[in-house]
Amino acid sequence: SNDLKTKTVQHSCLGEGHKKLSQRFKLSVSTVRNIVRKWKTTGTVHVKPRSGRPRKISERQRRRMVRTVKDNPQTTSKDLQHHLAADGVTVHRSTIQRTLHREAVWESDAMEAFSASTPQTESLEVCKSTFGQASFILE
Repeated sequence: SNDLKTKTVQHSCLGEGHKKLSQRFKLSVSTVRNIVRKWKTTGTVHVKPRSGRPRKISERQRRRMVRTVKDNPQTTSKDLQHHLAADGVTVHRSTIQRTLHREAVWESDAMEAFSASTPQTESLEVCKSTFGQASFILE
């Protein structure tokens, strides 16, 4: 945390060595050395913002999307797109699909719910129960 880094730098300025600081704050010597080096070169211990585009879908919205799909696997990406639009977020359907794919939700839950309720599986079960031993023909 930034508080720990600040305390490390303050004690370093008072003349404590890296080894004593590492023992005091339960950090490795190399970590203490890196914290002090960063403070000397940049004048701060705070982490600078990184480059790159920020994500359009926040963590909270992502969790809500996953929960929505798990609760109702028949939810389409278009439905999710409308839910996000209500929050003021405009995203393409492929962004939603990519997000859900990254979460490993889209294929597994939706297909599992779909395959369990298709008429083909129901008729297969009826055939198996009716013909008993002859079910190997249907498989």
